[in-house]
Amino acid sequence: MASIKELEALVAERWRLLEEAEAALAEARSRLPEVGDFVRSTLTNFFGRVTRVIPRPSGPPWVEITPYLAPGLPGHSTLDLYDAWEIIEDPATSGDEAEEPSGAEIVSKLTEVIVSYDFIAPGTRRA
Repeated sequence: MASIKELEALVAERWRLLEEAEAALAEARSRLPEVGDFVRSTLTNFFGRVTRVIPRPSGPPWVEITPYLAPGLPGHSTLDLYDAWEIIEDPATSGDEAEEPSGAEIVSKLTEVIVSYDFIAPGTRRA
């Protein structure tokens, strides 16, 4: 069993590591985005790659993104998030290692018939 002095030293070391981690986290959260970073809207959860950062004298900068759809299917227009954004990790490198579908596969799924209607003429009954 460890002595009280050893345990106190361990606790002091862990507190020091926690303070360092909290300072690094605060610095990462307050970092301004750069062109090429990924950000997410805190209002709509849209996310994408930063294309333009517009600094403001007060408050966070306004950010413009190209929406991120999938690794092989980038967006083609831009979207202003204004000052409601947070920096996120690159979606292609985070998450599970499952293979992403190609752009053509995604588009083909979007064009599939999602709902089919069974038209019944007025005055008729189902069989």
